[in-house]
Amino acid sequence: MPLTPSVVSDVPMPTHSTVHISHKEDENLMTFDNNPPRPFIRSTSQRMLGGVCGGIAEYFGIDTNLVRAGAVLTAFLTGGTAVLLYLALWIILPE
Repeated sequence: MPLTPSVVSDVPMPTHSTVHISHKEDENLMTFDNNPPRPFIRSTSQRMLGGVCGGIAEYFGIDTNLVRAGAVLTAFLTGGTAVLLYLALWIILPE
């Protein structure tokens, strides 16, 4: 069916616009001035062993228990390879 003026006029048009346009160009730019990088460190408050899962949870802003459960599940699914990654992060990440 070709688009003719009668078909296009049958399409309902919104009555008001919900788009907000900012006139400040620099307002939404992601720079280090308005968004400093967060450090990826081990947690000192949410720690069970080395604080690696707590540090990951704090960095991404999620529940620590979810990260721990994911780490245990990943350790089982990878046959223990994830444990080596955990140990490496325990050594590499600062506190």
